Amino acid sequence: GPAGLPAAGAAAGSLAGPAGAAAGAAIGLGVDISVNFGVALMQQSAFEKDVRESLDSTLIEWEERLAPELERVQSVWYGYAEALLETSNNTPVGTTDP
Repeated sequence: GPAGLPAAGAAAGSLAGPAGAAAGAAIGLGVDISVNFGVALMQQSAFEKDVRESLDSTLIEWEERLAPELERVQSVWYGYAEALLETSNNTPVGTTDP
C-alpha cells in the first residue's frame, strides 16, 4: 500500500541509523511511486479504450434513433418552404392572395 514500502524501507534502513532510515524511506517511497505510476499507465490505456468504445456506441445509438426523426422533420420543413415559395411565386408583387 501507500505506506507499506516507505515504512519497510525505513525499517530496513534504521539498522544503519537515522540517515539510513531516511534513505530507506526515500527508496521505498520512490519504488512505491514508480509502481503506482506504472499501474496508472496501464489503467489509462484501458480507460481510454473504454471511453472510446462508450463514445462509439453512443454515437451509433444517436444516429439510429435521431437520424430518422431528423430526416422526417427536414422533409416537413422543406415541404413548407416549397409551399411558401410556390405561393409567393404565384402572387404578383405588391398584392396579396385573396
